[in-house]
Amino acid sequence: MYTSTHKNLTPTMPSHHFSHFYHRMQGGVKRFAYPKEVWSPAGGWWAQPKTWKSNTVVVALGMAVTCAGVWRLSAEREWRHKEPIRWIPSMMWSKQFKSGEFKQDD
Repeated sequence: MYTSTHKNLTPTMPSHHFSHFYHRMQGGVKRFAYPKEVWSPAGGWWAQPKTWKSNTVVVALGMAVTCAGVWRLSAEREWRHKEPIRWIPSMMWSKQFKSGEFKQDD
């Protein structure tokens, strides 16, 4: 089935065998009957829930809200002990620059 060339030591094979070889190489197997009573938090074998799109949206929104909250808390607590020598992005939201404690040169 597999033959080696003298110039190249990588195995060569007919193209119709590539799909089977690729799945074996990646650890994939043909689907088989599995016990239905086994529960898995990841969804079990070959999980493809019908609501995967809405689940993805819910998780993405949750992550966005969490990141926004962390960003806001971080921006409120940000404090610089030395004035930056050049412009940095946090000058746009830092209380020190908005209140005038550090002058922002344009």
